[in-house]
Amino acid sequence: MKLVNCILRYAGVVAIPVYIAFTYVSRTHNRQINPLEFWLSDYGNPLVNPSGAAIYNTGCVITAILLALFYIGMYRWYRRDRTARKFNISYAVAQAGGLLGSLFLILTTVYTLGTDISMHGLFSTANMIGMDFFLSFTAAAFLMNPRIHKGVRIFGFLVSVFNIVTMNAFTDCYVSEWIYFLLFMAYLVLVTMQYEKLIMLTTDYSAEITRADMG
Repeated sequence: MKLVNCILRYAGVVAIPVYIAFTYVSRTHNRQINPLEFWLSDYGNPLVNPSGAAIYNTGCVITAILLALFYIGMYRWYRRDRTARKFNISYAVAQAGGLLGSLFLILTTVYTLGTDISMHGLFSTANMIGMDFFLSFTAAAFLMNPRIHKGVRIFGFLVSVFNIVTMNAFTDCYVSEWIYFLLFMAYLVLVTMQYEKLIMLTTDYSAEITRADMG
């Protein structure tokens, strides 16, 4: 059980070097791909990166599976005290958004950029929306939890807002996607660092929240 809990806890941060490693290897097949002129998905585009696309797409699938394990592990954050409802709703929405985002990430490797642009665009957008749900609803729950560092709560909201703004106002801004993924990775690291505080169940938790609200 300890091994399972450890896997669920660290799967998210393990996904980061996995994604970076597969992306880097894919990049060696086409060094012309860059943040100013290409989407990240162009690493998996068989027309732009014919010899490296399969590598990148494989990395995305493994990354999606690791992220899904992390999201599944969020069940350990659910609370059972009298203030549980508002926390659990936020975590449930974030968890569902993350899991759906992982599924959509896998689908972007099935419908790749270059071979099925419309379907890829649909699943890519859905993936980012799922990631946004994870960001915003975990951040909302963290705002109600005085145990979680204030900077983590604010950072989650800022990353979510950044994605919403750039997706709608700068639709052809390639670099924004690269930045968003880096910020999302940073948020995963910060959340994992707070993990022990998230799974603590103490009898004085409600009292802490009340004192924090009064303060």
